[in-house]
Amino acid sequence: MKSFEFDALGTKIICTIWDDLKEADFQITNNKTISLVKDFENTFSRFKDDALLSRVGEMTGEIDLPVDFVNILKIYKSLYNISDRKFTPLMGRVISDIGYDANLSFEPKADIGEVSDFDKVINIISNTKINKTKKCKFDFGAVGKGYAVDLISKLFIDSSIYRYMINAGGDIYYSDLLLPVSVGLEHPTDNTKVIGTLNMTRGAVCGSSTQKRKWKNYSHYIDPHTKDSKVINLAVWVRSDSCAVADALASVLFFVDPQKINNYEFEYCIIDNDYNIKYSAGFGAEYF
Repeated sequence: MKSFEFDALGTKIICTIWDDLKEADFQITNNKTISLVKDFENTFSRFKDDALLSRVGEMTGEIDLPVDFVNILKIYKSLYNISDRKFTPLMGRVISDIGYDANLSFEPKADIGEVSDFDKVINIISNTKINKTKKCKFDFGAVGKGYAVDLISKLFIDSSIYRYMINAGGDIYYSDLLLPVSVGLEHPTDNTKVIGTLNMTRGAVCGSSTQKRKWKNYSHYIDPHTKDSKVINLAVWVRSDSCAVADALASVLFFVDPQKINNYEFEYCIIDNDYNIKYSAGFGAEYF
């Protein structure tokens, strides 16, 4: 077993490989992974004024974009109306105004901006082109980290690495049919405890809680209509074949019931605000 870790995307990313790699090949994989993620961060960070994400926010009209940019927009688009227009990539201005800004001030402004209608602002023309009707400030935070994990996973597979785990701050992809791994489901209000364990051989699991990032009267889950953090659940975990999908749904399920989502295959575990737990039949965890 070999592993490496690095800081990126606002968290620590830990990559563990069980395949028998020569040291030179391991170092090449290490360097390629860090380069890939740093490029991703420099492209999609809303905190960087020179990032493509920020520059596209200032553009209008037809815009040629990388495939990954449009793929992320497609995920948001697929869940926008299902979530009653609460799951949107156009939250950048609001989330910055309430204090989750580039300086991490966590000091809300007196005047909080508005969130434009995603359907009216963005029209996806092709896999590499959109039409944009007005300027906006993007935030890809509900999909980006999971999408980056999927890119790392693809890099590993393309490098003939098949037994591995990628853990990006709780957004996890695991692949090893020979050795199941046990993943703890962290208690939403006590990080010294778990509420259960999940055995995995392949696939992604992402979890989140409203208690993880809180300031003033806010968490990082913001309703774009009311601009507050009143959501229906306390903690959510989602399993899927795609880490980007699991990451996205782990946000969407703070706003809507899982039965409303029928355009993705996934399993879930939810703790609501009254500490009731519900889960799908295929989630596969053992609860304590």
